[in-house]
Amino acid sequence: LRLILIGIILLLVYLRYRRSRKRFLELGAKLPGPFSLPVVGNILPFAMRPDDCMDIGMKFCTEFNNGPIRFWFLNELIVFVAKPQDIEILLSNMKHLRKPWQYQLLKDFMGEGLFTNSDNSMWRLHRKMITPAFHFSILKGFLPIFFEEANIFASKIKCGEEVDVFPMLGLCALDIICRTAMGVHVRSQEGKGKEFVEGMETLLQIAHWRLVKPWLINETIFSMLPIKKKHNEGLKNVLRFTDSVIQEKRQKLNSKKSKFNNNNNNNDEKNDDKYYLGGDKALPFLDQMMAMETDEMHLTDEQLRDEAITIIIGGQETTTTELTFTLLMLAIHQNVQAKVLEEIDLVFGSDLSHTPTSEDLQKLEYLERVLKEVMRLYPSIPYFARVLEEEVTLSNYTLPKECIVCIFNYGLHRHPESFPNPDTFDPDNFLPERCRARSPFAFIPFSAGPRNCIGQKYAMLQMKAVVSTILRHFRLTPGKRFQNG
Repeated sequence: LRLILIGIILLLVYLRYRRSRKRFLELGAKLPGPFSLPVVGNILPFAMRPDDCMDIGMKFCTEFNNGPIRFWFLNELIVFVAKPQDIEILLSNMKHLRKPWQYQLLKDFMGEGLFTNSDNSMWRLHRKMITPAFHFSILKGFLPIFFEEANIFASKIKCGEEVDVFPMLGLCALDIICRTAMGVHVRSQEGKGKEFVEGMETLLQIAHWRLVKPWLINETIFSMLPIKKKHNEGLKNVLRFTDSVIQEKRQKLNSKKSKFNNNNNNNDEKNDDKYYLGGDKALPFLDQMMAMETDEMHLTDEQLRDEAITIIIGGQETTTTELTFTLLMLAIHQNVQAKVLEEIDLVFGSDLSHTPTSEDLQKLEYLERVLKEVMRLYPSIPYFARVLEEEVTLSNYTLPKECIVCIFNYGLHRHPESFPNPDTFDPDNFLPERCRARSPFAFIPFSAGPRNCIGQKYAMLQMKAVVSTILRHFRLTPGKRFQNG
């Protein structure tokens, strides 16, 4: 009798749940998508082959004409979208800024930074404060750092040897972003700052595992596994490093402002304060955010830490991926490398001691096309997600409120209607006339709309500086693994 009673109660709970989600489930059922298993839905192919998620996604894009494509992950409706016109509707709408709960897995170490923040009002405040720090006139001041660290990278390589550039580029990118974001020279390329470097690597690796392995999402299960201890150790090292930097900078800024207030007739102090409060010198992003604080716009030390870590991860992980693929594509496509070299020699000249200017980098138009083509084929952020705040019609299908929409960049960038030979590496895809002929939402490596990447100009400048420096020292050929295609 007790079992029957429990069964009836569970049935009633289930029926009530179904009734409350009636509209949601009806609309979800009308969306095209692959066969869905009871309970688990479509999660098994992705969970069992996490390293093949892009290939699985492309298979469904081909089958269902780039979406919308319905997937059930347990009881969660996730809709893949990879058409420019659909993505424009989603990303141009200010209502759909909220990010799904999966981003919570990154909050242990990224906190409420721009990437993970789901509170729209808080996000807007932070974005407003941080945006001036990424003005192009300020970014130009970082060029000496870009070139200095790129030259250190080049000094670690010997001509004629086969090199795995990915970890080396990761250290180069980390040194660059730590200097420009926090004003701290970690010197990871010289083997220093290991606790911080390894802590960052650990946190990112574990976050990736948790995103693709459903059993690690549950916090109770996660806390019982050895991986949790490893996560906590990495987190402790990263927070200790960033907190110490913020506290030191806060003290210095307060001291500087106090001196200025006590002696506002001192011209040197006046100029220095102007420099701190938005002058044309290249202050690290963290210093700029602190200096721009007012009574109305103020970030706590914890919020500053969240934004600093967000900028570091955004500026290191993504750039490393794109730089690695760029060097690989140049090594494989010797004709493209030759054209890039010709352009670099024409713009920079033969004097290796000359540090190029921002104007020089802007003249590297062919290299920019190469970088964009690499980001098209191998986007460092192959997908990102939003939660619908209201029903939306895409390609004649109505998506229900509260469903998760996955913007599948990897599939979008290989859509044959936008790129006729989508799997072919062709920098001329980004000739001005070809760009004008397609939707601006056909290529969005930095996302688009209100929540686009704040650091896209920074990233392009950095990648141009690093690639051009490497090519001034070396000619690239593919390693044995890639020589036979």
